[in-house]
Amino acid sequence: MGQVEVIEALKEHGELSIKEMDELIDDMSLPAIRNALHRLSHAGELEKRVVKRESSGVYYKYRLKAREGA
Repeated sequence: MGQVEVIEALKEHGELSIKEMDELIDDMSLPAIRNALHRLSHAGELEKRVVKRESSGVYYKYRLKAREGA
């Protein structure tokens, strides 16, 4: 649940951070977005790229992996 909204946002915008997804997807909480990203990542559907490293943490942008034959 929630994965569909995350997938649609990534298809539409290409690459997004968690914060950008939170701003785009009105009907999902931040923990729900993180959970959907976690599930998609474990399913091998996502690529993530480090965009910033700070003492407070690492910031990523996510995008869908290209599917074979697509």
